[in-house]
Amino acid sequence: TGQAPFAMIQPGVVTQVINNGGNALFGSTVDENGTVYILDSSTNAILMLPKGGVSSTMPIVGLNSPRSISIDGAGVLYFYGTEVNASVMTYDTVQGVQGTSPLPGTHFWEEVSVGNAGNLYAVDDNDGVLYTIKPDGTSTSVAFNPTIAGPGALAVDSSEDVFIGGQSTNEITAGGVQTGFSSVDGQNAMIVDAANSIYAAPYTGFPGLAQIPASNYNGAPIASLDPGGALAIGGGMGSDGTL
Repeated sequence: TGQAPFAMIQPGVVTQVINNGGNALFGSTVDENGTVYILDSSTNAILMLPKGGVSSTMPIVGLNSPRSISIDGAGVLYFYGTEVNASVMTYDTVQGVQGTSPLPGTHFWEEVSVGNAGNLYAVDDNDGVLYTIKPDGTSTSVAFNPTIAGPGALAVDSSEDVFIGGQSTNEITAGGVQTGFSSVDGQNAMIVDAANSIYAAPYTGFPGLAQIPASNYNGAPIASLDPGGALAIGGGMGSDGTL
């Protein structure tokens, strides 16, 4: 439900608590400097937590129960609210400027993520479509076939392949080919590391955070990180492998 403390999972070590104000923390992302950006849905705010520092509230306005957040290599945050036809909003953490991303039409955005090439990926829960918005503003779309039940999380690997976590985990390649490769429920979080291993936080079923190695996407998860469930909803990974 997003009510658990915000926790850091270093390689093999779970550290609690970083931030625990009893708030509804519904997602986070990490920049190249290790700064974490956390959605606080209860106060309609985004918290910033520098590496080794303390959290503060960012000067961002107009949020309505934010649920998804991502950041690109230029330090621009992308986030949205839960209302139907919500706009995907942006905030340039370098320039301190808030804006709106050039997404097509009006949709119910379920999840957004940014790839290494600067492409913005967004899932529309109303029509079951993955949209790709390129840096030049042009866009393409791929309809889920077969349908993905409960698409609640999104991650992009180094090849611009997109992983969508729903009641099962699916991959859509940069060429638009969809493959359902794991029965692991990934509705709460989908994270990819530098080795293209997938970490999925299920809504039900598998305890804790499931790890799916790139060498065997079709196999069973090889680990359950913190089976007590440190990661509830959303998550990000820093350049040093810290979740």
